[in-house]
Amino acid sequence: MAEGLGVAASAIAVIELSAKITLLCSQYLKDVKNAESDIVKLEKEVSNLKAVSESVRQLLDTPQGGRLKTSQELRTTLENGRNQLQSLRDTLYSHREKNKKWRKLRSLKWPFKSGDIMNLVHDLARYTQVISLGLQVDQTATILDMDQKMVLDKLPVVEGATFDSHAEEHNPTCLQGTRTDILQVIQIWADTSETKPLLWVNGMAGTGKSTISRTAARFLSESGQLGASFFFKRGEVDRGSISKFFPTIAAQLVKKEPALAPRIKEVIDNDSSIFGKRIEEQFEKLVRDPLSKVPRDRRQNEILVIIIDALDECEREEDIRLLIRLLFRFNDQQLLKLRVFLTSRPELPIRLGFSTINSGYLNIALHKYPESTVQHDLMMYFTQELAKIRDDYNNTVIPERKLPPGWPEQSVITELAKIASPLFIFAATTCRFLADRRNGTPNTKLRKVLEYKTRSQESKLDATYLPVLYQMLAGLSKREEDEARDEFQAILEY
Repeated sequence: MAEGLGVAASAIAVIELSAKITLLCSQYLKDVKNAESDIVKLEKEVSNLKAVSESVRQLLDTPQGGRLKTSQELRTTLENGRNQLQSLRDTLYSHREKNKKWRKLRSLKWPFKSGDIMNLVHDLARYTQVISLGLQVDQTATILDMDQKMVLDKLPVVEGATFDSHAEEHNPTCLQGTRTDILQVIQIWADTSETKPLLWVNGMAGTGKSTISRTAARFLSESGQLGASFFFKRGEVDRGSISKFFPTIAAQLVKKEPALAPRIKEVIDNDSSIFGKRIEEQFEKLVRDPLSKVPRDRRQNEILVIIIDALDECEREEDIRLLIRLLFRFNDQQLLKLRVFLTSRPELPIRLGFSTINSGYLNIALHKYPESTVQHDLMMYFTQELAKIRDDYNNTVIPERKLPPGWPEQSVITELAKIASPLFIFAATTCRFLADRRNGTPNTKLRKVLEYKTRSQESKLDATYLPVLYQMLAGLSKREEDEARDEFQAILEY
């Protein structure tokens, strides 16, 4: 607030001093005969400074004035201008008052040499220029703000598709110390100028692809490198298709780079039906073309990453292949250095899509990562999560029922990691099962999980879900158990 008052007070002071100096100059111009040119030059420059200061004062009273109020450069320039004008006014006024006593003996003289006036005019012109430039920048920013708001209001975005949406809020990120190898690869790839523009991380269900995506999105967002994100999800109309994919990406890019807003606004103004056009046309007009027109000096050295998670959740195979082909076109961008980070299962439509771009991408298969690395991460996950489960349980039961401080033993954690590998979904589901306080203590449930370790060699699904399903049936009557089985069977058939 103090800075805002400083800008306003300095602008008012400059305006008032300029008016007084202009009046004094008029009096000198009338009585002094040998300095007319210098007086006119000085009066003109003072008037220019007064005019731009009045523009500042007027803009401060508008909703857009907030940016000016916090401009340190503007405040300093106005204060310097005010000090210069105050000194000029004092000199003109005091010299005039002294001459009043001798008016009958001699005429009023101009108190400055021609060289002094040139320096004064130069300083005042510089203050005027700096303030004018500040106003132009602010007005340009105001126009960009208006364009940005208009574009964001008109772009049809998919709710819940971004990594930081409420829909994704409670989904996990990688625990500290886990998946460090893959996360380091992603960071290096995002920081490297000369590399493939597309990184495809793939793996079978349960290998932790989405968790890695959320973690990467978070640290790239914190470093300012995240351009946009889109998390596909089958079954949700908009998140399961690409009909609004590019408008959603465009909206996030506009927030990141406001200079895109006028370009996209022009597209929407010229064709309000663009959002219903072919996906390729949406890509070209809403994303690629606007990006290509961003001034070179704005983004030539910055790398932005677009994160796309679970592409296999997109419901139409043709759309999957089309999207991969279009995303690869970001490689053509010379003005903006873009990267695309994409995760999916290695399903046939996606493999076919990548086959069309040959060697234009990097490929990391999570299910082929060294087993020792995966088991290390799983052991860290189980160690941290089971410690939380133990502490939460012990905080709510009497001392006699508390789990021992070393629960579970390290050998049990090692066994769980072996059962789970390479499926992080097994680890997450097991921990949720143990944390559920219904139908048994964590230790009782842990024994049930370990009972299925031999079956897990035949089916990871058995080891992951049978303990949960049997626990759900525990305590039900025969009729209730039959109904539950029928409902579950109906869900599977659906």
